[in-house]
Amino acid sequence: MTNIRTILAEAGAGLENVIKVTVFSVDLNNRKAMNEVRFEMFGEHRPASTHVEVSRLIDPEWLVEVECVAEAPE
Repeated sequence: MTNIRTILAEAGAGLENVIKVTVFSVDLNNRKAMNEVRFEMFGEHRPASTHVEVSRLIDPEWLVEVECVAEAPE
């Protein structure tokens, strides 16, 4: 989420511009921890979200990958 915030800032946006989050997780038991991080990062802003369990990610050491869609600020 810190990386996402940094990328958004480079585009002149922030987490408040995120309209959709997709979380890919190798273990859905991580959902509670991921939600805690999301709530901490997004605050009151609640973008649409999907959490998907996958068999593996591109790097075998990764447990979670996050994809966001953001609206460009005006």
